[in-house]
Amino acid sequence: MPDKYLLALVRAFGRLRQRVLMKWNEDHIKGLSPNVRIAKWLPQQDLLAHPKARLFISHGGLHSIMEALHNGVPILGMPIFSDQTHNLAKGVWRGWAIRLDWTELTEESLMSALDMALNNTRLRDNARRMRVIIRDQPMTPAETVTYWVGYVLRHGGARHLRCPAADMNWFTIYNFDVWLTVIASFSLMVYAIFILMRCCLRRCCHNKTKTKLE
Repeated sequence: MPDKYLLALVRAFGRLRQRVLMKWNEDHIKGLSPNVRIAKWLPQQDLLAHPKARLFISHGGLHSIMEALHNGVPILGMPIFSDQTHNLAKGVWRGWAIRLDWTELTEESLMSALDMALNNTRLRDNARRMRVIIRDQPMTPAETVTYWVGYVLRHGGARHLRCPAADMNWFTIYNFDVWLTVIASFSLMVYAIFILMRCCLRRCCHNKTKTKLE
């Protein structure tokens, strides 16, 4: 992380009244405030399930979002790559997330986003509403596991649920013959275009030479 972004995070966290838990791979950060605790590993699921959890600052990965919404915790997201931008855009649209781009990260922009996230009751209510929706399942996770383990045992391994790809050759799974046909066809087309252009250029050069000789 560039120093300017780390400095913005540290200074903004130091201005908060709340306590902050921050995952960091080093033992010390210069200028860290007493209300911020760093650790190389944190039990994310347990922390999100804590009744005093107010906000989750995340990169917006799918699993992290699922854990946060399962516990009704709103998200302040700063996407980095892949599906994270899309995930957070959906969260902003549905009202349970706030997005802040890394390129715009400063102490003031982060404080503004934190103030909005921590004091916006609509954001918190939408996150809690998502928690109710996610947890409204016909069976508990323990009951689901018990049922499916019993199902597999009752039906002798349940081979009818086995994915067909498990019994296929690698060239069948990856459509090797299809890709080979596509590549060969494209190569032939490129080669044909190359031959045609070469013939045209030779004809043009021949006509110019003939004209000069005359």
